[in-house]
Amino acid sequence: MKREGMRKKKILWVVGACAVAVLAFVLVRRSTGEVVTFRVVDQRRGQPVTNVSVLVWKRWTPFPLEKLGLPFLQPWRVSSNFSADGAFKLRVPQNPDRFLAVFNAKATFPCYFVRNKRDAGDQVGPIPDVAQLRARTNSVLIPLERMMDFPSEFK
Repeated sequence: MKREGMRKKKILWVVGACAVAVLAFVLVRRSTGEVVTFRVVDQRRGQPVTNVSVLVWKRWTPFPLEKLGLPFLQPWRVSSNFSADGAFKLRVPQNPDRFLAVFNAKATFPCYFVRNKRDAGDQVGPIPDVAQLRARTNSVLIPLERMMDFPSEFK
């Protein structure tokens, strides 16, 4: 009886040590990829847009975690950033399954940036997966379209 209890403790220690090692590897490992500079401009005027926010969806692990079917364990990491001058530097994985960034500012329609391994280029436009492909580059111009300007009496 005592021997069986010791055996279970050893197994728990080994499993626990493996879990800690895997967690440490995932957390410490630097994300690979390239730094891409995004400049957000007014689509009509070409001037920089201020006070821009961006939401970024990217995989945090190359393992297909979605196949495990565990609702609390997702392979996607979502982060948000804000820029007062409309310029961002984001780390984009080299060959991602999917990297999605949504840029938005007050009184503008959102603009999407999509990079994935099935396409040779990047997609930039108002609707993801519909925009034309552009050649991959480290400097991307994001055009934000302003919503209709209302007359001052309606503001």
